[in-house]
Amino acid sequence: MAVVLLSENVDLLHGKWNKILEENRPLEKYYSMKLADIVNKISWEFNSYEMCQVVDNITIAEDGEISVKFLEGTEIDL
Repeated sequence: MAVVLLSENVDLLHGKWNKILEENRPLEKYYSMKLADIVNKISWEFNSYEMCQVVDNITIAEDGEISVKFLEGTEIDL
């Protein structure tokens, strides 16, 4: 679900990733490139190994709201 939302908003991500590249932040660059590889796939099925490489944490609130934070800093509320 989170990957689908990222795919739908990939233009916003490209702007963020370009800023990371310009500022020469190696760790964020690495995580951005990993996430870009996943988001840019034509067809994607859940892969726990890939998710462990890009997801920082998942928070589930008492009201059932789910928030996914990726290692490069992007956060999505589901």
